[in-house]
Amino acid sequence: MGVAMADMDTKIINTIEDGIPLVSEPFKEMALRLDISEDYLIECIRRHKALKVIRQISPIYDTRMLGFVSSLITFKVAPEKIESAAMIINSYPGVSHNYQRDTDFNLWFTIAVPPDRYLPSGETTTNTGNPAISIEPVYV
Repeated sequence: MGVAMADMDTKIINTIEDGIPLVSEPFKEMALRLDISEDYLIECIRRHKALKVIRQISPIYDTRMLGFVSSLITFKVAPEKIESAAMIINSYPGVSHNYQRDTDFNLWFTIAVPPDRYLPSGETTTNTGNPAISIEPVYV
């Protein structure tokens, strides 16, 4: 089920995605850019966090620069188990961009692992018996 958003809510979320300014009062700076109050901006963020539109606000690092290995992973999950599978996957550190697609392999996400961990590639089977594919990243 989707969440209807007002135009300003969409602008606020786009502004956050564009990057939070590295200043002493970043929300005030973003509010000024949007010509709204800082309180309104923060309330919008809280509302969308409660609705789970915003899962988290955190930095995105260039994992390659830190020596991490990343991959795009896809699972074939029974439709009635998508929500529970996504919750399990999202509990692991390094997982991002977890979303459902209308294909046989219907749950897709990225994961980044530190240099001292192993990330296998190719077809595999999860411990639940669900088939999975790890796709090696291609950097351009």
